[in-house]
Amino acid sequence: MNQGVKVLEKDTIGTIPYDQTLRAIGQALEPLEIQDFDLEINASDYVVRGQTKTQESTKEAIKKRGLKNALKDVWDRFEAKSLGQEMPHQLSSPFLVLELHFGPEDIDRLERQGKAARSSDTKGATNPYRLSQLLRAVGAYVSRKSMRLLKVSKRKDWVAIEYETVHGRNGIENFRTMDLYDYWVHLFKQRKNQQQDHR
Repeated sequence: MNQGVKVLEKDTIGTIPYDQTLRAIGQALEPLEIQDFDLEINASDYVVRGQTKTQESTKEAIKKRGLKNALKDVWDRFEAKSLGQEMPHQLSSPFLVLELHFGPEDIDRLERQGKAARSSDTKGATNPYRLSQLLRAVGAYVSRKSMRLLKVSKRKDWVAIEYETVHGRNGIENFRTMDLYDYWVHLFKQRKNQQQDHR
C-alpha cells in the first residue's frame, strides 16, 4: 500500500510533486492576473483556460501603452518564449481569454525560475494569498490524500478539485479559497517546525 501512495504523491512530471508543479504554474499565471480558470491535467500536460482579473486592468493597459504591448511585456518578462510558446493570439482581445499549455520541460523550467525568484523575494514566497501558494495548497492536499489530480477550477472565492482515488473512482471536492489559505498556513508551520527539529 505504501508503494502505491508513493507513486501517487509524485506527478507524472519527473520527480516534481503536485504542490511544486502547481506552484510553478501559479507563478506563471500571477503576472497575467488570472482570476477564474480551469486547469486540466492530461498525463504530463497541464492546460490552463481562464480570464484576467478585471476589465478595469484591461482598460488601464490599453490607456497606458496599448493592450497588446502591455501584455507582451508581461509575456516576455516571464520568458514564455523560452518555453516554446508564442504569446497567444487571444491576448490581443479585450476580453483576455487565455489558453496556456505546460509540458514537462516547461514545468521543470518554471520550477527552477521560481526557486531563483523565491530566494530573492522571501516575503512573496511566504504570502499565502498569492495564486501560486493557493495552487500549492491544492497540490499538497491532493498528494496527502493519495489521489490523482484531474482538474482544478477556480471561480471567485471557490475552488473545485476533481480527482481519481487509488481505487479508480472519480470525485470532486469544493473549497473556499480562505480554507485553502488556512491550510497553506498550517503546512507552512509544519515545514518550519520540521526544519527546526532537524537543526
